[in-house]
Amino acid sequence: MKTLTRIMACIICLCTADCKSQTNEEVMENEIKTVVEKFVTAGMQRNTAMFDKILHTDFRVVVNRYPTSDKTAVISRAGYISLMNQKKIGGTSYKTSILHLDIKEHSATVISLLEAPENSMQVTFLLVKNQENSWQIISDLTIQNPNS
Repeated sequence: MKTLTRIMACIICLCTADCKSQTNEEVMENEIKTVVEKFVTAGMQRNTAMFDKILHTDFRVVVNRYPTSDKTAVISRAGYISLMNQKKIGGTSYKTSILHLDIKEHSATVISLLEAPENSMQVTFLLVKNQENSWQIISDLTIQNPNS
């Protein structure tokens, strides 16, 4: 009987540990989705102050085959914010869909589809957890009009 009680106690402990890790994963997924949503909202509103907490200091945007098919544009955090302030980018409202989300400890990859009537983009976001335990976007790889 004692052996059966010990086995049951072990099973309960294992089940509880598994539930806790799932809950932690769900919490991280929600935190990451919130960062992506804030990024899209900040761009729509051209609210560069919103970027302060969600963009890593080494943030880069990468757009392959832009501005011409033989080029790749790499834009720094400062350059991205400058373009936003100049109203050269941003200001578009997008419907955002998360196509894929993968978390490995303190790093994450999110593939999102941003859809608007005049322009759609598939964006691969790379996120890192900073020293304050907050998720930040460190890279944004954009494919313009992915279905064309």
